[in-house]
Amino acid sequence: MSAFADFHVTLRADAPAPALARRDHPWRAAGAHAGAWSAWIAADAARGLVQTRTVAPWSVWLVGELARYDALAAPADPLGAFVLDLRNGKPHAAALDGHFVLFAWNADAREWHVWTDRFATMHAYVGHGARGAALGTFHPAVSRSVEASKLDWLGLSGFFAMGFFPEDRTHFEEVRIVRPATHLVCDARGARTREERYWQWHHDPSRAPAFDDAVDEFGARLARVLHAETARGRVAVPISGGLDSRTTVAMLAPADRPLWSYSYGYGAGSVETRIARRVAAARALPFDAFCVPEYLFDRMDDVLAATEGFNDITQSRQVGVSAEVAAHADAVIAAHWGDVWLDDTGGGGETAAAHKMMQGGRRWLLDTIAAPRLGADPEAEARASIARELARIPAMPDDDFRLKAFKTDGWSFRWTSVGVRAFALGAFPRLPFYDSAMAEFFCTLPRAYVRDRRLQVEWLKRRAPDLARITWQAHDADLHTYRFANSLLLPKRALKKAWRLATGARVVERNWEVQLLSPAGRTRLRDALVSRSRRLHEFVSPAAIEMLLIDFFARPLEEKRGYTVSMLLTFSEWLERFA
Repeated sequence: MSAFADFHVTLRADAPAPALARRDHPWRAAGAHAGAWSAWIAADAARGLVQTRTVAPWSVWLVGELARYDALAAPADPLGAFVLDLRNGKPHAAALDGHFVLFAWNADAREWHVWTDRFATMHAYVGHGARGAALGTFHPAVSRSVEASKLDWLGLSGFFAMGFFPEDRTHFEEVRIVRPATHLVCDARGARTREERYWQWHHDPSRAPAFDDAVDEFGARLARVLHAETARGRVAVPISGGLDSRTTVAMLAPADRPLWSYSYGYGAGSVETRIARRVAAARALPFDAFCVPEYLFDRMDDVLAATEGFNDITQSRQVGVSAEVAAHADAVIAAHWGDVWLDDTGGGGETAAAHKMMQGGRRWLLDTIAAPRLGADPEAEARASIARELARIPAMPDDDFRLKAFKTDGWSFRWTSVGVRAFALGAFPRLPFYDSAMAEFFCTLPRAYVRDRRLQVEWLKRRAPDLARITWQAHDADLHTYRFANSLLLPKRALKKAWRLATGARVVERNWEVQLLSPAGRTRLRDALVSRSRRLHEFVSPAAIEMLLIDFFARPLEEKRGYTVSMLLTFSEWLERFA
């Protein structure tokens, strides 16, 4: 059973007070509840991932972890502090910090309230359908509770085009996701009565310290965040060949806390695990390296339960080692989004945003599946959704940071956080780069400070020179020589390429290659898409799928067919379980 908590509420007009019940598999039991109100929590909620508070007239449920509530000095009980402010009519939602969703019922006003965290790293859904309304953190439970049945082809067009759903859309027209930094209020029937964003994007580089001071401030802030996130329980630290995990390792002292590190790669010769091993050894961290196994088809239920079908199911390679993580840790440090904060995006407006979002390999999916149902050009609709989302971001003098904000409110919200949820199959994720204190700091940095990872590289060179001398996988060079990758290091890269060509060696770099291209993977993929009767065949013929698979197996890297087939499999498996 997965470690993430699932909180599910079904709304009815004649509802008495909410009641709690437990189900082992809430996504399968979603249509079988009894009573006008019900709330379901997954079996592992006892690990502290769901907290409740009742202070009349409020009943409050926290799903996830609330790290701080700075409006009131009550560090031992931030939820209690917020509930007291809520009762007094003075809640300060912008001071909430963590990886969570808050639900609250006001018995006097007969209203439901929902607060998402600043970046909606944990998702909440609201549904309205034939059976009334529902709120929850698990999309299949919400959609089944309201008997959602109308596929949202605008949403699915964006999903096929970009790899994630646009705006607040989901698979069904009747169900929407609650956006980041949002306070949503619904009446007793579940109708939305008001909605507000409690924190707004801003960028003011005039408040930035001098560069050298900014380097020190970055380290000091992140160290405080990591100290808090590793102060309780057994903690796992995944290490890659990049800079973000390396930066977190540099700030962690294993002597006074139970830390365990690990990495996974595609084969015994993985560059990623080789680099990770050196990083862990430099700081005496216990370390294990894993080869990503062929887990996908055997663990499809777990993958779909974690990702809810909201991104390519081959992307969540952490599922392949979740049992090992669960054996070692209660929480995992997921250093996501550091690379976005600590680099420049290249800037640009709507055209640049669309270019960054649109995925190669989308055309077959759009032309074959989306276009006949949408009655419009699905790619044009996906681009229009990008324009609408970009328009929601306030104008800023620095188009680079505005695009960064746009990516965080879109890509991170709808794609990255889905993958983060997959970590919870092993241990609950803690997210240092989504901490509010870190975000406010990044909102002051001028583009020149972060271009080409300048600030982060400088911090590592100054404060962790041992780690700076270890190869950065993206450049095949350490942090002192990576800037010369296109000159001094070119002969090294050329020799490696020549060796691969001479020996016929092929480097596996993508999880779909492991899961879908082995002899067993090919057989199971064909069986999943063609051989058996599938819901997918209502939308695309088995013959068309067979032709796609023939081309994919013959030339998998051409025309980005790996993306096409992975997304087709994702849609098919979602249809089988949740449609």
